[in-house]
Amino acid sequence: MVLGVFGAFANLWRGFWSLWVRDLAVANPEAAYAGVVADLKTKREKLLQAASAVIGQRDRTQGEFDTVSADLAKTERELAGAVTRNLKEAGALLLQKKNRLAARKAELEATLLHLNKDADRVKRDLRTFSAEILKVKEEAVTNVARLRSAQATSHINAMLDGLSVNSASQMLDSIRESIGTEVAKSNLQRELRDGDINDQLAQAREVGETAAAEDEFSKLRQQFEASQGTASVSTGASSDTGSDPGKSV
Repeated sequence: MVLGVFGAFANLWRGFWSLWVRDLAVANPEAAYAGVVADLKTKREKLLQAASAVIGQRDRTQGEFDTVSADLAKTERELAGAVTRNLKEAGALLLQKKNRLAARKAELEATLLHLNKDADRVKRDLRTFSAEILKVKEEAVTNVARLRSAQATSHINAMLDGLSVNSASQMLDSIRESIGTEVAKSNLQRELRDGDINDQLAQAREVGETAAAEDEFSKLRQQFEASQGTASVSTGASSDTGSDPGKSV
């Protein structure tokens, strides 16, 4: 009964988890894919630790195998010498040692065979995990782009479906008002610019009129001075004519 309750709870939890993952994939696919990549990296790290342990054990076993093999070869040479010299006691001891070393070498050889197979397997698994992580990353780029494009298309379609004559009219009114505002602003700027130019032209006319008036006044003054000079000459001439009769008398 208890196991059944826990099983039902586990199934319910997996259902909630599945829904949450699905919702996350739609709402934030980048985070969903990042979670998958992070999970793969965690598993690859654990596999790497296991592979390191296997490789370490293989290397230690290989070292012992090499030592035992060298010791066995040496013992066999010593045993051959004992047989040649008929050294029975030494020969018996060397023969026992040879048998022990040969048995140990056989054990180590079998162990190395399994360890090499395990090392090759974990290395393949590591390469597979690395390739899978790269594959998921590439898939994330493609699928996220597809999802964003689909969402954008759905959003545009929803906007178009929601448009009515009134909403279109409101949009046109808004556009026209914006255009009218911009045109009015441009006209105001032109009027201000034209006003500045008119002020400059008025100032230029005033300066020109003043200069013309001054020139005209100078001419009038010159004419006046010229007329005064002519009057003085005429007066002098009259005086000379009046003195001649007196001299004649």
